[in-house]
Amino acid sequence: MTNPADFDPSANSITDASQEPLTPEMPTPPPPNAPPQAHPDAPPQAHPDAPPQAPPTVSRDEVTASETPLPQRLKQWLVGASSRWLGISPEYKKGNRWYQSQQYEQALACYEAALAVNPQFRPAWVRCGQALAKLDRLSEAIAAYDRALTLNANDLWVWLLRGRLLLEQQRYDEAIAALQRASQLDGDRYEPWYYQGLALEAQGNLQGAIEAYDRATRCKTDLLPAWYRYGDLLAARRQFPDAAIAYGNATHFAPGDWTLWLKLTNCQEQSQDYENALLSLERVLQLQPERLEFWLQRGRILEALQRYTEAIAAYDRALGQDPNQVEAWILKGMAMRHQWGEAAIACFDRALSLQPQSAQAWYGKGVALYETQQYPQALNAYDHSTHLDPDFAPSWLGRGKILYHLNRDADAIVAFDNAIQIQPHYAQAWYYRGEVLANLKRYENAIAAYEKVIQIGPPLDMWVYRAWLKKGEALELLKRPTEAITAYANAQGVQPMQMSARLKQGACLEKLQRYEEALSVYDLALALWVDHLPLWLKRGNVLSRLQRYREALATYDRTIQLQPGNYEAWLRRCEVLEKLKRTHEALRSYAIAEKLSPGDDTLRQRRAEMARRLEKEGKPELSQGSE
Repeated sequence: MTNPADFDPSANSITDASQEPLTPEMPTPPPPNAPPQAHPDAPPQAHPDAPPQAPPTVSRDEVTASETPLPQRLKQWLVGASSRWLGISPEYKKGNRWYQSQQYEQALACYEAALAVNPQFRPAWVRCGQALAKLDRLSEAIAAYDRALTLNANDLWVWLLRGRLLLEQQRYDEAIAALQRASQLDGDRYEPWYYQGLALEAQGNLQGAIEAYDRATRCKTDLLPAWYRYGDLLAARRQFPDAAIAYGNATHFAPGDWTLWLKLTNCQEQSQDYENALLSLERVLQLQPERLEFWLQRGRILEALQRYTEAIAAYDRALGQDPNQVEAWILKGMAMRHQWGEAAIACFDRALSLQPQSAQAWYGKGVALYETQQYPQALNAYDHSTHLDPDFAPSWLGRGKILYHLNRDADAIVAFDNAIQIQPHYAQAWYYRGEVLANLKRYENAIAAYEKVIQIGPPLDMWVYRAWLKKGEALELLKRPTEAITAYANAQGVQPMQMSARLKQGACLEKLQRYEEALSVYDLALALWVDHLPLWLKRGNVLSRLQRYREALATYDRTIQLQPGNYEAWLRRCEVLEKLKRTHEALRSYAIAEKLSPGDDTLRQRRAEMARRLEKEGKPELSQGSE
């Protein structure tokens, strides 16, 4: 991986006249075949740090006129003449040769000699600054750049060189000012933005650094060090999806760097993008197949995908390398608990036989015992874990869940508070704290706990979804239905493919008699779940409330198609047919409903009452036909 601290954009731009020619300051252009130094602003080589070029073994003076062809002598004369016309002294050119050979003291002496002849020769001031910087005489180098800027205040590269030196001296405010000036002169150059990012990051201004690295990568899409630092800062700010994008871009330019793939994996895992995390981790394992910890991570991701058999295989792969690896036994037990509870407990016992003081192993055993409904034993396991490691938050969470299950609400709150004190961003602990408070009818406090989950959880996290649901329920209990409806709508935004929020929102709208809105909620839900029977029933009920009986009848018919033996659908169909004055059909529907629920006396009474009405109306044959 390229170390960002070693990154030197000057190799590609600052000193490469062929890539970034500066505006000539001369009355006439140099001869067509003149060497690069004929341009007064062009430094002598592509990179000041490039390997030294071998000095000429034979001087120009040693070549006799008889040995040099006439065209070559004419060319040499033109070069020398152009140098005199343009004010480039021989000392400056000699200094450039010394600089190329990394003899910076001699180069500096030559540049100073050139400036003694012509103090207005700006390229010599720039080269003085570069030589002084190589000699670690940074303050003098900055002074030389300042002198060059008095001769041309719009020299992008001098501002950049000055900013880099100020950055090295940790004079961050001055460095940022110089680099901002460079970016003002050319906002499409990546170098000023990249170094601004370094300075802002060093100052602790992470958001400013993120914006600067973003600009740098927009200017130069293959700028690997900027992508790397950009991703690191986004990850540090827990902006994991954005960090994953940055690392993903970086992997395009360094596909063999396993550390980048690992960073990408971690961000995708934190974003709960487990499928892509697994793909990224496969690249890590291709490059580092014997690293046991990566097989353990593979198992964790597979477990999150509910691919438990594959997760166990990954842990077995790690245990094949080290059968006494305690963490692998713990993780294997956590994967097995989903389907093989007793086998999971055996894994934790194996881990405890290897390391009896492992708080994590006691925690895992507590989880497995809890899920097999062995509550006293589970509580004992969690107590062991918290005793061994009082700062292990998951054990306090597990202890609180058992105490809540045992109706020890006050003790449960203490356990959840301990977990939160250890890990303030522990969404599950906040969620269960809210549940206990709601159970105690302390709804305002419960809402505050749910809001904390919403604040700290990842945007699409299931715990955030559940917190919105529970907040809505608490608001309903506080007689604040309008706010509850908003909470349920927010829950849908977090997990659009979950049904509960839509059902709760629709029911709340019905209570407020906002039937048209409730109908819209159910219709949107039915677009996703076309065969969801409770939704069809609710839709029919709302249409009945709106006195849209024909549509309600069609809805109940659809429900009966889905489940012909659904008693409620037949009952509602009877009621709608009565409203439509289709008495004979209503009686037949009542007869079917009666067969589905033969012990319902109320239904029998309603059917008998309808038959009596028909007899009074002189239509006894209709009531008889329904028998």
